[in-house]
Amino acid sequence: MLASAPEVFGSGKDCEAEKMEQERDRLYRKVGQLQVQVDFLKKNIGHLD
Repeated sequence: MLASAPEVFGSGKDCEAEKMEQERDRLYRKVGQLQVQVDFLKKNIGHLD
């Protein structure tokens, strides 16, 4: 029973770390998408002048 205690109590941190990693990945994807949009608009705004 004591041998499995770290696995039982440590899994919450692993789960929390996994959630944070997923959130970080989602935010990086969003930043990348927004950067592409900004670059597109910067490139095409010159065509309006």
